[in-house]
Amino acid sequence: MKDFSKALAGFDPQNFDSTREHNAVRPGGIARCYNEPMERYGKDWPMGEARELEAKKETLPAVEVKNRVIDVNESFPDLPIKLEEGESTRLGMFLTAQKTEGERSYSLGIEKHHSRSGLWGRILFKDKDGNLYRDIDLKGIGATTGRNGAIVVDDAPEGYRYTELPHGTKINLGILDLFAAARDKEKSEELLKLGVRTHREIAIIELDEIVDPKGRKISIEEAKRVGLIWPDSKPVIEVRAFGTKARLADAAENPLSVEDARLLVAGENNFDPEKFDKKEYAKWLLEATGRNLGLMHKSGLVHGFMTRHNITLDGRLVDFDSVRKGSDEEEFQKDIDDATFALNKFLEAVGEFSDDEIDFFKKAYDSARK
Repeated sequence: MKDFSKALAGFDPQNFDSTREHNAVRPGGIARCYNEPMERYGKDWPMGEARELEAKKETLPAVEVKNRVIDVNESFPDLPIKLEEGESTRLGMFLTAQKTEGERSYSLGIEKHHSRSGLWGRILFKDKDGNLYRDIDLKGIGATTGRNGAIVVDDAPEGYRYTELPHGTKINLGILDLFAAARDKEKSEELLKLGVRTHREIAIIELDEIVDPKGRKISIEEAKRVGLIWPDSKPVIEVRAFGTKARLADAAENPLSVEDARLLVAGENNFDPEKFDKKEYAKWLLEATGRNLGLMHKSGLVHGFMTRHNITLDGRLVDFDSVRKGSDEEEFQKDIDDATFALNKFLEAVGEFSDDEIDFFKKAYDSARK
């Protein structure tokens, strides 16, 4: 049995389950793992620009806190991660502004537009339905903020810290509540069954501790007492699987993420990457988004927050805190208008904007909603 535990870019070997057989590992530290033979992809497996992204990614330190796995998604029968319900996991971690001397810390990939989640690592794997994923993300690991042009751990003074989203939902900064994580899983599973392209929850980890602004591990009870967490909150980390977790909002500031997504989509769909150029990729992304939103609306659901932050660069609709049954056509139209604005901003960012391009989105939407 080969030991692949050291071959994962951004992965902690102690979390990687090297007892399982995987098909291949790309030299240079990026793992390729599938649940079945993948001859259709040939020699160049769809890793995109994972190697270069790993080399350039911005990171922040996180430390392990007391935790317990409370849910593992059975849709992933061959995960390369050790996750058992009722047991603790090294994935139960929280960002820290001040590392304690001698304590082991982990580097999580951080992006400007992802203020309470971090990239744990990249590995190709499939779910039981054959959907392909690469990026593994941890949501609910503490808050980040911009300061002097850099992304840093939010070490604001103690006290209730929350933000209100445009649709009225209030969220505790840096914290993910169990209700929100469970709802995200419920809606993503529902949408996947409808044929919508989205992320999938891998696991939910209940936190018994967090890290306070001074870098100290404190119990959830203490965090509530000093006002860092709402009294009725049950903080968890949601472990999520994406193709790429990069969103439309990342396109303008990180052109590499766009090229990565183009190559991922080409590899996943067995397109010739030479012919599947940026223009063809943009067309595919618009059509995929239109089809996804059309299928969602056909089922009677509205997203409610269809912004550049909730559409990935490989055409997945994500983050379902606001998803609900639509009560009137205005709610459905708002989703369409928001997605149209987001896609136009993306087209501007990648230099493919024209008055005709957005028609690919509209035609795919209309066809899917019939």
